[in-house]
Amino acid sequence: MRIALGLAGVISVAWLAGCWSDDGAKDRKDCKECDAALADAREMTEKDGLDGTVAPRVRDAYRDLRQETNALCGQDDQADLSPDGKWLAFASTELSKATDVFLKPASAPSLIQKTFNSTQEQFPRFSPDGKCLAFCSDRGGAWDIFVMDVSVNGAVRQITNGPGDDIAPTWSPDGKRIAYSSRSAEGDWEIWIANLENAQLSRLGPGLFPRWSPKSDRIAFQRPRQNCGTWYGIYIVEPSGNNVMELVASPEWAAIDPVWSPDGEWIAFASVHKSPTARAEGRTMSGDDIWIVRADGTSLSQVTVDEAPEWNPCWGADERIYFTAVRGGKQNIWSISPQVPGAAAK
Repeated sequence: MRIALGLAGVISVAWLAGCWSDDGAKDRKDCKECDAALADAREMTEKDGLDGTVAPRVRDAYRDLRQETNALCGQDDQADLSPDGKWLAFASTELSKATDVFLKPASAPSLIQKTFNSTQEQFPRFSPDGKCLAFCSDRGGAWDIFVMDVSVNGAVRQITNGPGDDIAPTWSPDGKRIAYSSRSAEGDWEIWIANLENAQLSRLGPGLFPRWSPKSDRIAFQRPRQNCGTWYGIYIVEPSGNNVMELVASPEWAAIDPVWSPDGEWIAFASVHKSPTARAEGRTMSGDDIWIVRADGTSLSQVTVDEAPEWNPCWGADERIYFTAVRGGKQNIWSISPQVPGAAAK
């Protein structure tokens, strides 16, 4: 996923179907392709010069793989788990051609539709107290940020109302501010912050898909380097715009969709064009695998290893990572417990 894709390329790209079984729970003890992918990924990580390791117990990890949604004729994407771990919010085209926001109990298959417009609603994000959902919609022509009450349908507050496109909201830990991506008149993506108490807007700087740390005043986001290639990398910045830190970046592959762990110590993200399959197929416009890295840039570790495209991770309060994947020709939300370096396997 390279620099300046345009709105359609950023939000809706053509994801390739994977070759894993539909149930995602088959024991892959004799999967030679998995072993080869692991060896190749480890070798590439060493060549990249990054402090990375590949989780050794892939078979055990994939036994824990769990399908969370079951869209049969539409597409589910952009998962977010409520702070208490009881509800899963996501965007879906299961019931209409336009994307709507849905909720489902984390432990049950039933769905609650939260938006009913003919326009697009995407990127639902729970507030820190779990009472509200921020999301973006193009119901006014351009994309803007909105906030709705989780328990009441129809109670919607519009946060932004400019001529440009505003997408991908994320809440501050105190619930008083929302950061989001906004496309400038020149077509560049920037991060802005809206103060919900006084409606004041402030520009943070260039970047896309911000995610606020749940434990500190730091924001993770993606942006391309200005030199050594144009692949996206993961960065961290303070809301003041100071102390920008490059976390993960490579001239050979992209790191996208950053999200914090509940304790604020780790960041999960999706790679693009890093796996042997993605490189062999020349894939640059689809997700690849899910990775995690410490917030200081160390202990890069691979969470998923298969040929199914995977992206948009969300690290839930239940310590599982939820993500979008295409398996069996269907795009749904899946989850897995990551094997965090230095912690006991779950």
